[in-house]
Amino acid sequence: MSKTVNSKKTMDRVADFTTQADSIITTGMAKMLNSTLNQSKTSMLSVKLLLKLKLQIEIEQVDKEEVDTNKGMSVKELVDSMSVNIDTENNTVKFTFLYNKPKHLKRILAVLSKYPEVMTFMYIKQVHATILLWDSQTFNSQLIKQHRKVASITQYIVCAKELAMNKLAADTFKASNTDWGVLTDLIAVGSSANPSTELAQLVKDAPTLKVTKLSKKYSKLQILSEKYINIPTAELSGTSPTHGYQTPSSGDKDVRISNLSNQLMNDINSMSKGTAIGDLFNLHFDAIDTDINLFDRLEKMVDTDVYNKIGASDSSWKGLNNRYRHIYTAPIREDTEHKLDIILSIDVSASVDTESLAKFASIISKHGADIGRLRVIQHTSAVIKSWDMKEDENITDAFDFKEAVSSRQASGGTSFLDTFKHISKMGIEDPSKVIYFAFSDFYADVEDVWHRYPIMEQIPSTYFIRQESGSREIDTSITGGTNIKF
Repeated sequence: MSKTVNSKKTMDRVADFTTQADSIITTGMAKMLNSTLNQSKTSMLSVKLLLKLKLQIEIEQVDKEEVDTNKGMSVKELVDSMSVNIDTENNTVKFTFLYNKPKHLKRILAVLSKYPEVMTFMYIKQVHATILLWDSQTFNSQLIKQHRKVASITQYIVCAKELAMNKLAADTFKASNTDWGVLTDLIAVGSSANPSTELAQLVKDAPTLKVTKLSKKYSKLQILSEKYINIPTAELSGTSPTHGYQTPSSGDKDVRISNLSNQLMNDINSMSKGTAIGDLFNLHFDAIDTDINLFDRLEKMVDTDVYNKIGASDSSWKGLNNRYRHIYTAPIREDTEHKLDIILSIDVSASVDTESLAKFASIISKHGADIGRLRVIQHTSAVIKSWDMKEDENITDAFDFKEAVSSRQASGGTSFLDTFKHISKMGIEDPSKVIYFAFSDFYADVEDVWHRYPIMEQIPSTYFIRQESGSREIDTSITGGTNIKF
């Protein structure tokens, strides 16, 4: 289907287009990026982003039937005539423009110069996706595992990520009051900024997909349903997820994406912390009030001996069920309260939505007075950061508490192997006196890697599950412990 550019005149036009397009996009985007990210005109944030995630312009010639060059180009035709994706080899956002005849390139340039918000929107999408590691093999494998029996799952994943990315970019524009009016009716925006949620809905609706080959590398992916319209042209070759679940992925591509993600996240976080834009990039969040009577339920689930803990307060035996009190020797001092020693792992992968993290933060915060020691591990496919906090009165008074339970330190795929390894190195003297809390959607390898670290079999475990976010229950016949739904 592709044509070969043969004439020198055509080759000169192509080279000229690439130069001009790069200049037009860079100039327009530099002006818009800071305002879109709620920064001043003199802020260095846009410069930092464009240096770390550079622009790359390419063109691809396609058949006449696919691109109409008889009239002036509209914004919709521009959107339909390009593909945008991350090139992890070169740390670039690659804008590929599809054209039929050289005069088509001239019309693309005219629209590019008139509507800089189109390119800025597309770039912001890729910044979000890069930070959240949505192009990683680990993340895509995780999505496939959730719906491995669906025949068109790879195409559905492409669409789900587009819908979620569009949602994030649209929310970014709205948060900064940036006008994206020309794109309102052209871009399909998902109801959720989570590809996992969008994918589940796509699988449920099962719309018909149409893939039209445009060239050797590019295909137009359309969803033939009124509910899903205006999904931009997607590069299916080379970027579609492949079948098979790998845990954890340590491929070169995933390492490159992770490194780039951390760089972008640090830049944005340092300049937008505590703002609406910072929240949109899933770096910080406030607890959402949730009450599940956690400790009342725990008393019925775990060996009550774990309540015989450390700390001082104004009450005694608060956590001990009445039916067990005759077993234990009363505290020496009446004002000694026996508190919990908790190890908490928080999955901050991209498939765990911020609302779920915020509600779980509320659960831990509400019971801060019952916890004497809290060791928090944030992880994706690897341990990202950990904290060890002790407080006599309330664990929420600990200096690092809010950072540990109310922020994302990274985002990506999920594995528990490194988390269990980290716990095994904590030097726990009596594992039976510690409780392990795990929060995740649990589309991961818990059961597969559990027995690699024998200490995990000795620690009473509780798995926190939000079913409305598409979580699965742990097979406790393998791991022991208890699932708690909230």
